[in-house]
Amino acid sequence: MNLIPFLESLLTNGVVELGHELQLPTEAELDSSHELLFHFYKDDKMEVPATAPGYNRDAAIWAARYLYLSTQLIIDRNADEEVIRRVLDPFPLEITPSVVYSADLMLRNLPSLIGLAKGLAPADPLVRDMNNTAGNWPLSSVGIEVDHISHEEIILADACLKQLYIDRIILAKDKKRAVRPSVQQSIFETTGAYTKEIWPDIEILINAS
Repeated sequence: MNLIPFLESLLTNGVVELGHELQLPTEAELDSSHELLFHFYKDDKMEVPATAPGYNRDAAIWAARYLYLSTQLIIDRNADEEVIRRVLDPFPLEITPSVVYSADLMLRNLPSLIGLAKGLAPADPLVRDMNNTAGNWPLSSVGIEVDHISHEEIILADACLKQLYIDRIILAKDKKRAVRPSVQQSIFETTGAYTKEIWPDIEILINAS
C-alpha cells in the first residue's frame, strides 16, 4: 500500500494494511497527499475550540510521511538503526501554532502507533525515535510517557491549541502532564464545578506533586 491509499484508509475507517517491506513514498505521492490532508484540515477545524491555526502544508506532509514510514518500520524488523535514522527525518522548520496543528492531523495517531510498538524493547531504535518525536509534539502525544516535553509553550499561547491540549489531558487522565504547573489552572478552568465528577483525584494528584 503506497502513501495515498494509506492516508485514505486511515482517514476513512482508521484501518490500514501494509506489506512487510519498507516502501518509501515518492515525491509525487507526497505532493498528492496535500489535497487529502488539506481537505481533512478544513473538516477538522470546524470541530475545534476557538479559531484553528492556519494550514501548514510542509508540516502536514511531513507528519503523514512520518506516520506512514514508522508504521511500516514496526512491521519491518529488518530495518536497522541506520535505516531508521535515514528515513525518519525530524521536522526541519520552525515550530509555530500552524505547524503544531497541521502536524497533529496525522500525529494524533502517535498514541495508537506507540501502542502497536509495545512489543518492541524500550531500547529499540525505532521506539527511541518515536518517544523523542512524541516529546517534541506534545499536543499529539497526550497519554504517552515521554522523556521530555518540548514546544509546550507554543501550544499554551494559542487559544485553540491550548484547549485541545487540556481537553486531551483530561480525557486521557494523563497524570504526569496534569501536575505540570503550566497546565494545572487550565484544567480546573475547563472542568469548573464538575472537577470531582470528571477527574475525582485530580486535586490530590496536584497537591501531592
